[in-house]
Amino acid sequence: MNNKTKREKNMKIAYLGGFKDGEVLTVPIDHGDPLQLNWLIQHEDIEKAEQDLTDHSQRDFAVTLKKCVVNYHLMMLKKSKETRFFYVEEGLPREKVSEQMNQHWNKSDTVGFDFE
Repeated sequence: MNNKTKREKNMKIAYLGGFKDGEVLTVPIDHGDPLQLNWLIQHEDIEKAEQDLTDHSQRDFAVTLKKCVVNYHLMMLKKSKETRFFYVEEGLPREKVSEQMNQHWNKSDTVGFDFE
């Protein structure tokens, strides 16, 4: 293999909470190039918007359609002295974050260790 050939790898970051719970974002990384991650990712919940429309369609009044956007914040979570990135739904209670983190721990890549 040529030394000048860049080797590509992917970093996996799992989502916690919301309609994307347990899904994995795969971020391509090039060795030698800095990795930039978004601190906030917004996703439109199409199913929620369609459900809201269905719920109102049986009534005799006008419906104002609005986007159902879910915000996910990038967090570094630690478990057993190991650190991994997760995108966590905005407003998810701490207990649920812990529960979902334990459930989806192996879906995210390790980014660090605590040796203390």
